[in-house]
Amino acid sequence: MTPKPASHPEVLGELALALLHLQGAMAEKIQELTAPYGQTPARWKVMAAAAGDPRTVPQIARRMGLTRQAVQRLANELVADGLARFAPNPDHKLSPYLLLTRRGRKLEEKITGGYHRWCHRFASGTDGRRLKAATRTLRDLTERLEAERPGKGTKRHA
Repeated sequence: MTPKPASHPEVLGELALALLHLQGAMAEKIQELTAPYGQTPARWKVMAAAAGDPRTVPQIARRMGLTRQAVQRLANELVADGLARFAPNPDHKLSPYLLLTRRGRKLEEKITGGYHRWCHRFASGTDGRRLKAATRTLRDLTERLEAERPGKGTKRHA
């Protein structure tokens, strides 16, 4: 007798558990990468979001899927520590841009560089096509899940 193939719900359940384990392991790794610089993963993520084109706190929050209040708290901490500053936004006087200072940019580049080196080492020997297919699948599932969410604007806290 041939074994019964797993159903889609069973496979999705297995995927969800595997993702939770991966998320926990990745969170630990990112903590290891940010801690030597006196930063948390959440602060580094906000720094990385502010390192590109000028963005406001609400724009960063939307991009990260977090509440504006959570990102505002982190932005205020970064400003207080001299790693970022607020700059006028000519399009919205009440929502300034969050910009990294020179010191903040150097720190963000060090942490991001370490993260990229780790990713390169970790992924070496893995089939890139499988990683791309997994990424597409996860994005598709995320979009479907978000489309089902009541109020669709619900955000997570940092």
